[in-house]
Amino acid sequence: MERSPKTRPQLTVALLSGRNPDERTLVLRGELDVQTMYTLRDNIMYCLRSNCRSIGLDMTGVTRCDGDALYGIAGLQDALRTAGGRLRITGVSEPVREARVTVMLRHSIFE
Repeated sequence: MERSPKTRPQLTVALLSGRNPDERTLVLRGELDVQTMYTLRDNIMYCLRSNCRSIGLDMTGVTRCDGDALYGIAGLQDALRTAGGRLRITGVSEPVREARVTVMLRHSIFE
């Protein structure tokens, strides 16, 4: 089902500082899918340009999540690891849990 422009998925990302200067947490609110992954990717790239190498994702505010987005996050984690960084999930909502079960994603970011 295709969405009309009026019902485009929305994702907001709040950037929180961590205990160390190279640590950040991104707090996600809203829908996480292929369209909104660009918002997440752009925020992760901002963190990397700011010399942040440890990024946490607080996904407790995600109201809708699809499997493609989870695969995208897994790919981002692999890219960060290659660049000497770390991406970890610090919390998930029920829609994120359900999407992970549905796509049977087994990746280190979820462990």
